[in-house]
Amino acid sequence: MTIDIINTNNAASCREAVNISLQYGSLVKDHNMKIKDRFRERIIYTVISLVVLIALLALTFIFWKVNALTVVAVVLLAVDVILGVVMHLKMKKMLRQLMEDKRKKQLVLDEKGVEVKKDGACVLRIDWNNIAAMRVFDETCCLIAKVFNGPAVIINKAYAAEVKQFIQTQTNVDIEYIGIE
Repeated sequence: MTIDIINTNNAASCREAVNISLQYGSLVKDHNMKIKDRFRERIIYTVISLVVLIALLALTFIFWKVNALTVVAVVLLAVDVILGVVMHLKMKKMLRQLMEDKRKKQLVLDEKGVEVKKDGACVLRIDWNNIAAMRVFDETCCLIAKVFNGPAVIINKAYAAEVKQFIQTQTNVDIEYIGIE
């Protein structure tokens, strides 16, 4: 069975897909875990690090004298802030790339497994015996592997019922369905 994926790359579904991808290893271990908004989390963490850095600098120059310990603390906090900003920019780049991806996408389901094709070329294939669960989120649907050994199959949740029906009728695998009836 081949499903042509319509390009519905809205910001909400792409953001959710990036969050799932970033937390996929944990999702493999616990299929029911709550997916966190890593974009918001990263901004909060970076702002807190920046506030602590500024406070440390202010306290150092107002009340303490500069010593080796404060220099090390300032350098570590500065590196932490820089890494936080870089990580956030990388996540934004991933989001932008997903939203701008206009390639023709197909989901190919057969008795052996699932395959994702973009412009006719296979970009991902997972056998059914490696799929542990299928979970539907707010905007997307994800096939979760038994072991974390590669990328996730994440599609728009509009296709979840078709995929579930195919798995139940055309394969003899037993997977857990989460968030879909």
